[in-house]
Amino acid sequence: MRNILFCFSLVFISFLSNAQCIPDSFSKPNIYPDTIRNLDTAYANQYYEMKMTAVIPVDTLVFGNRMPIDSIGLISLTGLPASLSYVSNSLSGYWKGGTSGCILISGTPQNNENGVYPLNIMVRAFVAGVPADYPVKGYKIVVIGNSSINKSDLSHQVSFYPNPSFDIASLRFYSSENAETFIILNNSIGKIIRKIPVTVSAGHNSVLIPISDLPKGNYFLQININQQIITFPFIKY
Repeated sequence: MRNILFCFSLVFISFLSNAQCIPDSFSKPNIYPDTIRNLDTAYANQYYEMKMTAVIPVDTLVFGNRMPIDSIGLISLTGLPASLSYVSNSLSGYWKGGTSGCILISGTPQNNENGVYPLNIMVRAFVAGVPADYPVKGYKIVVIGNSSINKSDLSHQVSFYPNPSFDIASLRFYSSENAETFIILNNSIGKIIRKIPVTVSAGHNSVLIPISDLPKGNYFLQININQQIITFPFIKY
């Protein structure tokens, strides 16, 4: 019996490890993506995966005084389509001040779930040992049913966040096929300053792009998907 329980524990721990996400390497305290960029669109009968990374501040102002943040945790997340669920990279659901954490929303939306789903997110912060609950507003997931999908748009859906960016940015895009391509960074006068090879998988893709070494200014990102070039402007601050 002890051996059976031990094996079950290993399988359970392995499942949790595989299900968890890894926070993106952002340094500025915030939630990524923010509510302006918001969450990726989901498409019926297409596997969906979206990561939200939270960079927890070390401290916060309370009545004009700096107080340490012990931890911040996700209490609840409701409003998702029935076919989607989420998992946190923290077994306790809390992340310490000065660290990063993430949740991964995933699943395969059904055609009858077409619509807009505002998310209800509640978090709890412990500041100097005192708990406080507050909502995180503004996030939503849009599900598009098969009858609404434009295949050309689906193949070239591209998003880039945060924008403006400081150290690391995330490029997310959808491809209808496996491919080898490049991400090209151009400066404001069109000169190529970086060329990044990328292996593209059919479905949703996410690529982290380090830009901390770039001077402040305006840039253009280009990616070639299915023999079409998409250009995306961004600002490095």
